[in-house]
Amino acid sequence: MNELRTPRQSRGVSRRDRILDAAAELICSAGPDAVSMQSVAQKAGASTGSMYHFFADRDQLLLGLAVRHTDALSKLLRTTFSAKDAYWQGLSAGGVIETLFGRFIAYYAIRRDALATIKLAQRERVEQFEHLVDRVMRLRLGNERGPQAAKVLFAISTGTLHFMHDASGEDIERICAGLPDVLTAYLISLEAGQTSRAG
Repeated sequence: MNELRTPRQSRGVSRRDRILDAAAELICSAGPDAVSMQSVAQKAGASTGSMYHFFADRDQLLLGLAVRHTDALSKLLRTTFSAKDAYWQGLSAGGVIETLFGRFIAYYAIRRDALATIKLAQRERVEQFEHLVDRVMRLRLGNERGPQAAKVLFAISTGTLHFMHDASGEDIERICAGLPDVLTAYLISLEAGQTSRAG
């Protein structure tokens, strides 16, 4: 696959973004199979020929969407990964869940095409995030209970993202509103157990 072409002028960036937006809308309304160079060109109000100026083929167009989401999620993760131990220890259970999961769940809910274009099984990125969740849970719950809590939180959140891929728009809003509460309640119950053990 050829390398993605980066437009040099703002007009080119705007045209490429309009094409990516059109592809994202098609994915959200009809699924990834609806994406073709012709269908995206029509949706974007562009000529099919101009599509090839930015993307060599359909696969590269989908890669362009994946790169867009990966870059946006990486910006969200940058501050999360750099947070010190004291930061994680000072947060409430709800603050921990919002920082680790809430923003990302909301991102996927708003940009449903991200689930179709970013593979959740990108092992290196997923492993980095799993290590972060494990580290935070060890800080809050200790080395005995922390790792299991991290696995449960990770499984619930990623499983829900997979489910959201096929859910309707209204369902997604409800799921996104409720999921951080579920994760927070789970963490609060574990931390309450931790406190009673220590007492």
